[in-house]
Amino acid sequence: MMHRKQVLVTCLLLPVLTYSEADQVSSVEREFIDDGLATRPPMGWRSWNSFAMFVDEETILDTAKSLVKKRNYSNARVSLADLGYTDVGLDDGYQDLLHVLWRDWTNGHHHDKDGNIIISKHRFPDMKEMNDKIHDMNLTSGFYLNNCLFREQYPDLDEETYMNHMKGDVKATTDWGFDSVKIDGCSVFLDFDLWQTMFRKTNQPVMIENCHWGWTVPTKDWCPFHMFRVSKDIMTRRTSWYENLQRMVKFSDWDEPISGPDCWAYPDMLQVGQLESTKLDRSHFASWCITSSPLVIGMDVRDVNEKEVKRVWNIIANREAIAINQAWAGHPGGLFKSWTPERTGNVHLTAGQPCQKGWRFDEKQKRIITPSGKCLSAVELPMPGIVTETCNSTKGEQSFDLQDGGVLRHSGYGPAGLCVLPETFAMPWGKSDTKIDILNTAVEYGPAVLLEGCHWYYQQKLIVYHPYNWTITADSRLVFQEDDMCLGETEVAPMAMDTHQIWAKPLPKKKHDSLQPVAAVALNMGANDAFFSFSLKEIFATVLRNPLEMSATHDALHIRDIHARRSFEHVFTKEGGTWADAYVCFVLGADESAFLKLTPFDGDELKQHKKKKKSQQDYLHSLDEVEFTRKKVNDVGEKISSIVDHCIWIDVFRESNAADLEKTSSWFSNFARFLQ
Repeated sequence: MMHRKQVLVTCLLLPVLTYSEADQVSSVEREFIDDGLATRPPMGWRSWNSFAMFVDEETILDTAKSLVKKRNYSNARVSLADLGYTDVGLDDGYQDLLHVLWRDWTNGHHHDKDGNIIISKHRFPDMKEMNDKIHDMNLTSGFYLNNCLFREQYPDLDEETYMNHMKGDVKATTDWGFDSVKIDGCSVFLDFDLWQTMFRKTNQPVMIENCHWGWTVPTKDWCPFHMFRVSKDIMTRRTSWYENLQRMVKFSDWDEPISGPDCWAYPDMLQVGQLESTKLDRSHFASWCITSSPLVIGMDVRDVNEKEVKRVWNIIANREAIAINQAWAGHPGGLFKSWTPERTGNVHLTAGQPCQKGWRFDEKQKRIITPSGKCLSAVELPMPGIVTETCNSTKGEQSFDLQDGGVLRHSGYGPAGLCVLPETFAMPWGKSDTKIDILNTAVEYGPAVLLEGCHWYYQQKLIVYHPYNWTITADSRLVFQEDDMCLGETEVAPMAMDTHQIWAKPLPKKKHDSLQPVAAVALNMGANDAFFSFSLKEIFATVLRNPLEMSATHDALHIRDIHARRSFEHVFTKEGGTWADAYVCFVLGADESAFLKLTPFDGDELKQHKKKKKSQQDYLHSLDEVEFTRKKVNDVGEKISSIVDHCIWIDVFRESNAADLEKTSSWFSNFARFLQ
């Protein structure tokens, strides 16, 4: 490893998809892998989300063929590989599982005594030949180590066994011709400095993914991997991707971001194509783009699933969205604004703060009364959690039971129930029992408190906490476990429990731009239509961190709707106010998102821009022609302030209900084929 300034060079794993020819670079110095393999967020496909352990060589090769297959769903014949998805990743499940089960199903090993990996020859007859075929398609291939299936544990692990195991893994990865590797956190081989050193000694470039779920994370001067997981595993349920997105905040500080070239924060593989609606697919993809997250497709892209590929093609093949993801102008993109309309009662676990007194359990009404006299109440959005509301004995959401043994159970979810748990975990098989706040809410208030299955955490042994630890003390504190952590109420929601957010990212400044452009993604994870607005001056000042440029005068604003691929322009006049007074305003439906690129212009630049765009048949629409009135805002039931008089109204892309096609899971069909 060595110190150097981050310099953009041609990425070896990806075709370069730049936003401009002169991307700006960060001046942050960092000790990291200096090989140029991940100067842009990596892109590709990985097997786990669609196939889990039911994967074989045929599936991998068929997927590779599908990545290079030309499709004509957007008036242009293009392949996923043409767009940048060029790494084909094999995840867990390649082991000889029968061998593992025969030895010890609870603690089985898929390495021999010399550290060589024991592969399922039935499903993967020749790894090297498989990778040669992938390389012949001008693709790269990805491997997987430190496996989670039948995770290998060594009660009496000696140094020789440890080193033989790692040497065997590194040798297999390079000898078989893999170009990247995902290193999970389930076994005991967790030393990334050692992994990086051993791979470097092979003199074969291998891109390394850290998959420790946010437990092993880089600092501003240490990152011995190219990308790092910040979250738990992504699922197909409605809010899983949104939960994982919240973990990006910690690594995208506006002044000193950790995520960047050669060290990208990663909230897990994409579930686009496997969520319950196209609206969610689109919002999920936009969120990964605006945060410079690696774009690793998880859906089945083979011909057998072509109907679903076609449904989401305009999402995963949106060149403008991908270009924003790949652009670098000194910051990866971060959270600009987060709120929940009409919600003032929230709870969290205190972190280093005095415990609140005045909690009590109403055993007759089965309610938890807060110090302010409100009641705990369950909410579904943006994820199952708890808030505080005015007590209402007829409201089932407020039904809780503090049972013997310390179980705080919500009573409205069937016989199994949901229990109140902090969103934190640790790795008991790793080198530390440090508890990690999955949703990154501890920065200001303390971990969020969510509703989870009452036994899932404990049975999985992933979580240090389990539900049998709540008690109301004699001095009326509601205490969890023995960590002096108490339930507290606040008017400000833990970030992960907000239903409305706006994320933003700086983009490289082009030759004729009067100010560096900014991209923004707005998310509505609430249940109803909602009014969104943001101040132009505030978003540019937050993202660009340059107060001098904020004082400049700009004659016009160009707004590009990335989802709809259409443009709007607004010319500022003396009567209408300046750009610094203006707000961008729009309405989003539930689960919908807006993806915008904002470019201020001076008069001369505006004329040149319009001339150039019209020559490309990229028509500009005057905002005066958009049929959008204040009545539409009133229809969504939001409380609109005086900013309405300063609004630049845009009619953003809205998802058609007809686009939501009925989907079926591929898991069981894959399982059936696997058994044949």
